[in-house]
Amino acid sequence: LLAAAGVGSADARVELASLCGLLLSLLLAFGGPRFALWAPLPASLWLLHLSLVNASRLLPAHSWEWAALELGFLAIFLAPEWPPSTLYPRLLPPPSAVLLLFRWHLFRLLLGAGLSRLADHSPSCWRRLDCAAAHHETQPMPTPLAWLLHGMPARWRAAEAAVSLAALILAPFAALLPSRAARLA
Repeated sequence: LLAAAGVGSADARVELASLCGLLLSLLLAFGGPRFALWAPLPASLWLLHLSLVNASRLLPAHSWEWAALELGFLAIFLAPEWPPSTLYPRLLPPPSAVLLLFRWHLFRLLLGAGLSRLADHSPSCWRRLDCAAAHHETQPMPTPLAWLLHGMPARWRAAEAAVSLAALILAPFAALLPSRAARLA
């Protein structure tokens, strides 16, 4: 968008888009209910993010960038049109279709993460249930708890891996259940 408008160099465009995104985010977060309920604000943030991902080529091409764009796009539809009839969001419930799409995204994300651990291209330690030891050894910022868990017996670490897989493969189905009480159960 900024390139089409003829704004400076590529670096200047990225900096301007980042600054605009920061200011719009602060307005959304701290601007009060009038801005939180204003649909063009999240739409503008989404367009800025999309521009940075597509045009700048500075952001890594990870799948989480597209997931963030998908969630940002859905967030646009949480805000009603301008001007809202009330300042109180509890009186303006979010559309149920949008909430279902958020839950669908959560389902795909978690189930995909769980199934990818069991795929042929993934480390075989997940199928042997001994990946917890490698995790405790290689996580970016090991905690004292990780040190303690790393010293646990192999059967304990196998149970950790099994619980992790079960949570990633079975729990996402709860996100698709129709009622809140059923999802919490």
